[in-house]
Amino acid sequence: MTVESYFVRGILIGLIFGVPAGVIGVMTIQRTLEKGFAAGLFTGLGSMAADCVYGFVGVCGLTAVSDFLLGLQRPIRLFGGALILIFGLMTLKKAKEARPDMEDRRKADGRAEGLPMLFASAFAVAILNPATILAFLTAFASFGILEGVNAAEGCRLLCGIAMGTGVWWLLLAGTVSVFRGRVTGRIYGTMHGILGILLLLFGMGAAAGAVIG
Repeated sequence: MTVESYFVRGILIGLIFGVPAGVIGVMTIQRTLEKGFAAGLFTGLGSMAADCVYGFVGVCGLTAVSDFLLGLQRPIRLFGGALILIFGLMTLKKAKEARPDMEDRRKADGRAEGLPMLFASAFAVAILNPATILAFLTAFASFGILEGVNAAEGCRLLCGIAMGTGVWWLLLAGTVSVFRGRVTGRIYGTMHGILGILLLLFGMGAAAGAVIG
């Protein structure tokens, strides 16, 4: 297996696990609608960073780290579920508010204000899911990577994961931003209501899983 093939395998793993679904997908759509393309992209990039962290654990074969995280699944899921519930409630609150004036929203596009916080919050939500490490280990096993990699191969693999995942979030934020200007006030409120309910369901599911499991 060549070093270049690890880069290709990383891209495939990133594409598979970067599918814009779940909590981060909902957050990306909501933030793109509200604040524009940059906000949605930075939300997705926060998730990409978390994927790279778990990918690094898998590449290095850090069994002790993965076992430690899995051993803390209950408190981590509870905290993560509470965080998602907060985002859900904030989104539902926005659904009841009047849709911001389009001129004001255009002025907000591209501003760097708040982007680091959007990145950090998405990273926190994504990283607070220790089960993700199992998904990456499964992916590595499927692509025949568990036998171990050297530094060069590991770097190529992680770069591929970052690129594959990043492409998904770029496409999602870009697609939503294209239709953003056509969203009417009623549709804006309805979509935020749906997205808020989805976040609440995700949060309750995470919390319930921690309590039951």
